[in-house]
Amino acid sequence: MKKSTIKFLESKNHNYFGHNKLSYEFHNVIMSNGILFDKDGIILPETLDERIFWEPSCISRFVRDKNILDEQVQIRIRDIKNKHEQAFKCSDFIDVENCVDLTHTFGYYAFGHLFDTLQRLHPIKSHIQDPNIKFIVSRYHGITDFTKHLSAWSERDIKKEDLVVANGLNIRIHNLTYSLSPTIPTEIDRDAYSWILERYFSLFKIQNIEPKYNLYLSRNHIKAGSRGVINEKEVIETLTKKEFIVLNGQEPLDLVVEYFANSKIIVGAHGSMFANSMFCNKKTKIIEFCPKNRACYNFRNTFKMAENYKHVLIEADESFNIIIDTDALELELEI
Repeated sequence: MKKSTIKFLESKNHNYFGHNKLSYEFHNVIMSNGILFDKDGIILPETLDERIFWEPSCISRFVRDKNILDEQVQIRIRDIKNKHEQAFKCSDFIDVENCVDLTHTFGYYAFGHLFDTLQRLHPIKSHIQDPNIKFIVSRYHGITDFTKHLSAWSERDIKKEDLVVANGLNIRIHNLTYSLSPTIPTEIDRDAYSWILERYFSLFKIQNIEPKYNLYLSRNHIKAGSRGVINEKEVIETLTKKEFIVLNGQEPLDLVVEYFANSKIIVGAHGSMFANSMFCNKKTKIIEFCPKNRACYNFRNTFKMAENYKHVLIEADESFNIIIDTDALELELEI
């Protein structure tokens, strides 16, 4: 279990605008192409941190020199303003009265980062319980039971009617709450973590935790020929003999939470389903196989209860496909 997280407000390399609070109230603003503007078409700089980090790459992870980082941040701010302020058109609006901005700079939600995105709601957790509040969101078709995720966070029954999908729209917002993540990108705040578990476990009535499920996380269907397990058939045959359940990420959310909360062993190639390891219990053993030529430690490093997390770097081809040694895996499972 990771013992600490980096607080966004305290980070010198991620708090680009010197924020001293995690939420803002805006009035009579406009969202176009996922960007927030004032009524005169000027971008609201307080809302740009996530976009600066992700576009075109994770800038604060790869630029270590503070002076160079500051220069790159200013270049990105300039590029964003040049691109979007010039394209801004004050026409063809839909009007929304009271809402929360939960859009992602990608224009969609990557499940691997869903929870660190949703934790933007933690600083405003009381506010989002208001049944009159709508959520402005990005495309969520790739997320199973997206509304149930929001139901857990808001403690109310969220329907599609409570969502406004921002893609391709010009939205005039009368009252907008904009909140920032309490941690730097890709991390989960320790204080938020306990509340998150409480909300999901309450929604799905998870009470008595019993480590009993062995899970294999399959991702070969995600993108054929990329980031998969070359010998997956052999791996699945080996694991099903040991009563492993194969998950592919399309299972309903209540079942996912039940499986991960009561998991005994989890095995799989690096992929977004490991984000669900935040639901794991203290005794869960996790084995994540990650291609050496695409090493990523985000899921291992995210705050969680599970203490036995083995991150295995493994040789891969140029498309990041790996072969899992089933003999070595069987030995590992016996330890």
